[in-house]
Amino acid sequence: MEYREVRLDELEEIAELHNQLAYTIQEETKDIYWDFEQLSREETYNYILNFAKHEHCKIYVACEGKNIMGFIMGEIVQCHLPVSGVKQVGYISGAYVLETYRHQGIMRLLESNMVSFF
Repeated sequence: MEYREVRLDELEEIAELHNQLAYTIQEETKDIYWDFEQLSREETYNYILNFAKHEHCKIYVACEGKNIMGFIMGEIVQCHLPVSGVKQVGYISGAYVLETYRHQGIMRLLESNMVSFF
């Protein structure tokens, strides 16, 4: 398994996995926040592409050959607590591992890459 930063030519696959993440959360939580019919692959791709262009954002992937098994997206944002001495914090905005690859420590290694970026 290879762990690395995503390549631009892989963003469509990340968009598809991101939609799978949203559908999984929708199904598991039944929360009204996740009340939607069908996600647009194009809109999700454009969101991911815009995200990947910012220097304060990173996407890491776990790959086996040419196949992506999971991803994590993170960004450095302004701290929302005005009383805090910390001005910037790392924020994980999405993370997903294909079901057949779960419980193998993949997310732990993806998180490790993201923490290093933060």
